[in-house]
Amino acid sequence: MKKLLVLILCVCGLTAYAQEKQGPFQFEPSVVMVGEPVTLSYNSALTPLAGSQTITGVIYLCDGDDWRADDLDMVKRDSVWVATYQVPEKCVLLACKFYGDNGEWDSGPLMGQYGVFVSKLVDGEAKSQQGAYIHWGLLRSKSFDYFAVPGFSKEDAQIDDNVLQMWVGYEYRFFPESRETLSYYAAKNLNKNGSGEQNHLFEQDIEYILGLEAPAELSLIRVAEIYKDMMKNEEKAKEVEALILERFPDGILARDKAIWAVYMEREPEAKLQLLEDMLRRFPQEKFPVPQTDLSRSFYGRIFWSSMQDRIVNKKDYKLLHELLPFVPYSALAEYYYRVVQLQLKHGMVTYEQVRPHADAIWAEIQKRAERGEDRYYNSRVRFSPRQWREQVKWDTRGYAITHGKVLYETGAYPEGLEVMESVKDFFGGKVSDFNETYAQLLAANGYDQLVIPFLESSIAHDAATPEMIATLEKDFRKKNPSGDFEAYLNGLRSADHVAEFEQHLLASLIDQDIEPFVLEDMNGKTVDMSKLKGKVIVLDFWATWCSPCKAAMPGMKMAVERYAENPDVAFYFISTCENDKNFKTTVPKFIKEKNYPFEVLYDVSPDGKGNGLYYNKYKINGIPHKMIIDQKGKLRWSSNGYFGNPLELANEISFLVDYLLKEENK
Repeated sequence: MKKLLVLILCVCGLTAYAQEKQGPFQFEPSVVMVGEPVTLSYNSALTPLAGSQTITGVIYLCDGDDWRADDLDMVKRDSVWVATYQVPEKCVLLACKFYGDNGEWDSGPLMGQYGVFVSKLVDGEAKSQQGAYIHWGLLRSKSFDYFAVPGFSKEDAQIDDNVLQMWVGYEYRFFPESRETLSYYAAKNLNKNGSGEQNHLFEQDIEYILGLEAPAELSLIRVAEIYKDMMKNEEKAKEVEALILERFPDGILARDKAIWAVYMEREPEAKLQLLEDMLRRFPQEKFPVPQTDLSRSFYGRIFWSSMQDRIVNKKDYKLLHELLPFVPYSALAEYYYRVVQLQLKHGMVTYEQVRPHADAIWAEIQKRAERGEDRYYNSRVRFSPRQWREQVKWDTRGYAITHGKVLYETGAYPEGLEVMESVKDFFGGKVSDFNETYAQLLAANGYDQLVIPFLESSIAHDAATPEMIATLEKDFRKKNPSGDFEAYLNGLRSADHVAEFEQHLLASLIDQDIEPFVLEDMNGKTVDMSKLKGKVIVLDFWATWCSPCKAAMPGMKMAVERYAENPDVAFYFISTCENDKNFKTTVPKFIKEKNYPFEVLYDVSPDGKGNGLYYNKYKINGIPHKMIIDQKGKLRWSSNGYFGNPLELANEISFLVDYLLKEENK
């Protein structure tokens, strides 16, 4: 009750906390007007961001219906960070969020969030505007902040649904004309928290909206949603939808139905024709952001599914280039994955063949990052321009590695290095695929003096490939012909990383009985685990169709080579769950092509049937899957998946094998 009373006292000005001279945040002038500049002051020393050397700010602007975000150019004056911002003509509410250099952020406590109603002159007097009250409630709501700015408030500064209902009441009271749009938010809240007898309240608002001379299409769409999802009245919902299609034949709902028709069509050419018809009938500039769950969920999906047959089966890329400008940002990453990454991974194209398409998709992604047109598409998150550029880099960081590799392999060295530099900070030297390509591009661009230091820093995190280690060894042998390369390599590893790494592995050790396997190798010889006691046995369950399995093999090769002369260690690569009936031909072919020194066993029953015999007996759930069995025949370690660093995998296996060898000798 006390919280409610204080909120009521604050409602008119929404400035009680922010405008205190002793407080951390204030607007100047205190009454913020549309179309006028406002100065924002933030004293970080009085906030959770105390101690941050740099403060960045984002301002969120509500126009009464929706929100957008913009960057604040913060300048430090004495101990206070200051920014000036030009308030747009159409703006009812401002709210600010500040970020420190440690990743922390601050939008104010419950009773002093950094927001203010924007006033407009009415009959010579500054007045709050329609939409401000409800959106101030939504902004801080625990349940419905996704209608404003998701995640604006920290949990202890959010309001519950009862307080939100109070702000709904204020909006009704001061702006009765808000009822058309407000009814939906009120209905959502009542539906979540009501007693189940609130349908009569829904009916009153629906009657009001349907009685308007010209209700907005989105208001009618929301009426249909209330009927369908809250009142469970499909018949009434269909009646309202029919009314919408009659009044708005080329509107939001008609477009949704066209999107759904494209999505559901299965015949490739018919699907493509429906997509082209939809784009002509509903120009994208008329629908800059999605306004329904259907468009938000399915619009991005229909592009690739419509063009897949042309691109993958017919190798016709013309349509890809023609439609790229229309593809929403959310789908561009899928294009890069399917057109570039996937085809390269499976050897379907060469780097030279895929380069034009990779360049086109990558260029389109960069255009979206700069233009910011897709900042709100398929997401309720509100990004400022600066945040959006960083978000695009983050979203596409994995594709940046591939694109850097494409550019390297096709001789575009400066462009490749530029791409890799743009995402370098995201990886921190801890991803071997990035490190290898980045080192190659450094060398190709003539930065030879930077290559070896970078490779050495990669070893610190166990994030290196065999090729990187070979480059280091070549350099080491040149400088130290008789030196101990393994000692040099181990000396490069970070002590903190090694301690954490080893502690994690020791904690993962188990001690379980396991049924001894009896399997046939590629030469038809039977391998019986029960006859291998006294050895540490490393098992790797894999398949030729499994990309992560094959990606892990360079690391496993490193591990195998470390114990090539040790008779007390045995490695077996168990080919399992193969879907090729000729796997006894394809598996040896793959091993020979890659020149892997692996002893492969076939995971089949003695009669040659049941591919996946011990995969099922050992209750393995997915591949690649690795197991280590000690000298007594006990299962001591079991691990699923591959996390992308060959050297780390080799060191992981080596540490566990050495530990078990020493354990037996104690």
